[in-house]
Amino acid sequence: MFCAGACYGFVVPLVKGAYAAGYTWQQVSVSQGFFGMLIFGAATAIFLFRNRGSQGAVARKLGLDMREVLRMLALGVPGGAMVLLYALTLSMLSSAATLTLLFQFVWMGLLVQLLQERRLPHAFEVTAVAVIMLGTVLASNVLEEAGALSILGIGCGLATAATYTAFLHYNGKVGTGSHWAPRGFFISLGMTLCMLPFCPTYFTDGSLMGSLSLFGFGIGFVDQFLPVLLLGIAAPRLSTGVVTVMASSELPVGIIAAAVILGEEMGFLVAIGVVLVLVGIVIAQGPALFSSKRATAGPPAGQ
Repeated sequence: MFCAGACYGFVVPLVKGAYAAGYTWQQVSVSQGFFGMLIFGAATAIFLFRNRGSQGAVARKLGLDMREVLRMLALGVPGGAMVLLYALTLSMLSSAATLTLLFQFVWMGLLVQLLQERRLPHAFEVTAVAVIMLGTVLASNVLEEAGALSILGIGCGLATAATYTAFLHYNGKVGTGSHWAPRGFFISLGMTLCMLPFCPTYFTDGSLMGSLSLFGFGIGFVDQFLPVLLLGIAAPRLSTGVVTVMASSELPVGIIAAAVILGEEMGFLVAIGVVLVLVGIVIAQGPALFSSKRATAGPPAGQ
């Protein structure tokens, strides 16, 4: 789960590069879903080719039926909405403000856990959320521009966080018994179909013949293929609260990547914020660490 969140951190340099090359946020958004779908489609084709001649075994491994396929396509809707809303928020607010609003998914995940799973968050999870939110504010430097934020931008940013929370939550409930390749293909297909109406000329304006294909492949790989693959492995094994907390690795990785790749400055408060986010992620693992220690120690002597 930590690695899935970290993958998102490498997206900012790629997206900024695509914008610098003259591509729009709609083109970049659709490229993410489309090329992610192509990568998962290639993986599915390889799987089918390697298992040709054994239809029964393939059917068991795929674990697909029409109902499950439709659920996977539906899961792509909050994923695609999150990508579009994130890009729209970036067009109205700074990267720092957009990132801070996106990270409201951390407490939203605990709220979903409370309302839907009817399970109170662990004290470690609540503490981790508080530490991560403080770290996010420091790392994003958002306090310096708080007075210049637009109401519409704030609304889009919070909607981004809500759709991301939904995507993380249902990732652990949809298609968990299916092979990872077709699962990722149908989720990516759902995302692409959700985003395509916002860029109807995507396949006809000639942009794919230029560098957009390179940017699209890179973004699709680190922002679509790897996260969906890793989320499919991790999400069914963790609560919604822990999933959202662990996905916070996106922030420190994104800031470090921006500093190393783009040469952006990372001041003292930003560094402190990054450390706090990492500390919060470690705190969230408290119950697992304590239970493993108890298991290793075994029963008290004399029992």
